[in-house]
Amino acid sequence: MKSQKYDAKDVRAQAHAILIAWGMTKLDVEITVEAMVDCDLRGIDSHGVSLLQLYDQWRVKGQFNLAAKEIIVSEGAAFANIDAQGGLGFPVSFRATRLACAKALQSGIAAVTVHNSRHFGAAGYYARIAADEGMISMVATSTKVVCVVPPGATHSILGTNPIAYAIPRKKEAPIVFDMAKSTAAGNKARIHQLKGEPLPKGWIVDGEGVSVTDPDHAVRIVYQGA
Repeated sequence: MKSQKYDAKDVRAQAHAILIAWGMTKLDVEITVEAMVDCDLRGIDSHGVSLLQLYDQWRVKGQFNLAAKEIIVSEGAAFANIDAQGGLGFPVSFRATRLACAKALQSGIAAVTVHNSRHFGAAGYYARIAADEGMISMVATSTKVVCVVPPGATHSILGTNPIAYAIPRKKEAPIVFDMAKSTAAGNKARIHQLKGEPLPKGWIVDGEGVSVTDPDHAVRIVYQGA
């Protein structure tokens, strides 16, 4: 598959138009597009605008509410719990990060949790936002897609459950660590499918425990369990 480069400004505009058409508010669209394009510019194609294809599949199945408005369920000086009302995770996670930073600035430490949200992109993006505010941060999430096969098993029973942390530095960009708790992030299989490239052996296994390198088969296993 031949690749082609596009200006980030044009990519932002296209993604913006798609999300607006899907029913997201202008502010939420701007937050979402910035997070996705940031990943593409950093070479993290698995969590960039390619996600729009996956989100569209979920959208037509009614699996999230793009017009959702989150609600703060409970809150204290150093904590908050937010119900995302089934919305896409980018906007609520951005605001949760900002809220955690504001509370930590006053209390010294803070934890803000979000539930009932959908995919939020790369965990490291939010950790880096907090680090840019001078905070040592940690971001973790569960996952909707159950696609991780334990060692020695043949069927998936776990999510990738990503975790990230970031540490600010005075004169340099923050140290940011972001990983899925699996051999590879599930969305990396989709990137290989889009490029028509075989997966490395060991990333995905079938129901017999045999390594799958065909990208189409791998994506079916990850997202459909087949």
